Amino acid sequence: MKEVIKSILPSAFKQKLSQLKKKYDIRVEASLTLRPTDVFLVGHPKSGNTWVAFMLAVLLSERLGKKVTMANVYEFVPNIHMPGVKVKQFEDIPSPRIFRNENPTWQDHYPKTIYLVRDPRAVLLSYYHHWLHAERDHHGTLEEFVDEMLEFGCIRRWESWLTRWDLQVDEWEKRQKTQPVLIVRYEDLIEDREGCFRKIVDFAGLNCSDKMVSLAVEKGGFESMQKSEKKYGAESFNGKTSDKGLFVRKGQVDSWKEEMPDHVIKKIEKEFGETMSRFGYL
Repeated sequence: MKEVIKSILPSAFKQKLSQLKKKYDIRVEASLTLRPTDVFLVGHPKSGNTWVAFMLAVLLSERLGKKVTMANVYEFVPNIHMPGVKVKQFEDIPSPRIFRNENPTWQDHYPKTIYLVRDPRAVLLSYYHHWLHAERDHHGTLEEFVDEMLEFGCIRRWESWLTRWDLQVDEWEKRQKTQPVLIVRYEDLIEDREGCFRKIVDFAGLNCSDKMVSLAVEKGGFESMQKSEKKYGAESFNGKTSDKGLFVRKGQVDSWKEEMPDHVIKKIEKEFGETMSRFGYL
């Protein structure tokens, strides 16, 4: 009986914390006074959110006179889900402000949104490695992880606030018809980093020279970001790294082909096939 209680308590406790976190996030977002120039960076986890935020932070760092590292991206592109977030800290940020939000709750009011989308096969593989790093006490298989993500859209004991990949993508595709939404494919960013990033910069209303955009893209290279993480840590991992891998892994487009079993790939394609086809993934 003790063993049963021991195994249940951590999951129940984490789920409760997740629920409280979601309520807190909603309060933060609801009390945030938006400006017409505000921009929200949205995307399912592991879709390039931190990567794009890092490159944007390089540009924004010029006006704040601070150095950007993988550990302090939130100082330039605040993540409203970060622990200890307070609305007051956003008031002094000059316009245009750019916020990260993987769990938007007031998206009808967003002045502008940059939505990042990535092949769900790559998303789930990368997210699984992230989960292994963050949840070191759990050793579920990739297939078990994928099955739960497909059924519930999230790992219930970890980040229960997540929306299933296809539902989130479909929603923002629809919003593009009625709101200022720029949808950017991760794969296009990989293929043409400077061209795609320039579109993001222009959409966000940032007045930056081509030289600055090139510098941001250069500093946002995966090797450069990994070096920064090894030296300073990463905001998502509280400055710690482990033998299970860094927050910045490979940044490749199709590593899932080698790392993911065929039958798991087929499960994902069956569930997300319609949305994947519209975005050129099938």
